[in-house]
Amino acid sequence: MSLGSRNLTEPSPLDLTWLVDYGLAAAKIAVYAVPEAELPTAEAETRAGPGGWLDIWLRAAFYDSLFERNHRTLRARSTLAHEIGHAVLHPREVKLGQEAPEALSLQRAARQSLPAFRDSEWQAHTFAAAILVPLTTLRTLDGRDPSRLADVYDVSVPLVASHLRRCRELLPSQGP
Repeated sequence: MSLGSRNLTEPSPLDLTWLVDYGLAAAKIAVYAVPEAELPTAEAETRAGPGGWLDIWLRAAFYDSLFERNHRTLRARSTLAHEIGHAVLHPREVKLGQEAPEALSLQRAARQSLPAFRDSEWQAHTFAAAILVPLTTLRTLDGRDPSRLADVYDVSVPLVASHLRRCRELLPSQGP
């Protein structure tokens, strides 16, 4: 799957609008803006769609924030990337969960009791951070200031800080 104009050697924000409009279709993933009443307890959800597609439902206000910069934009970007993570990493579970929720192998559990490799939410968060703040470009930057990096990648400071903690052993060490 192409990432549009994304140059994976230069730090820059991932063009999620391009992915929504063009890139995800190659993976049979569609993104829809839905009224808040359709998602009363969540900002977004990944569901099985017709014909083997996976549908990502985003509350309309979040969807609009991807295209019109506002106070929800950073959260909308990370939420969409998180849901793309579920679609890419857990398509079988998404489809099975809608057909037979009792048979779902990745049912929500007390997250602290799950190792990370079995926690679908941790996996989706990690996937989101990895596509929004790719290690290949992160390695090219001097300094590890989460605020500066959040500006570079157009994501929230907590997302960057969490990603840096996960990647600390993979990044070159910074001076004192």
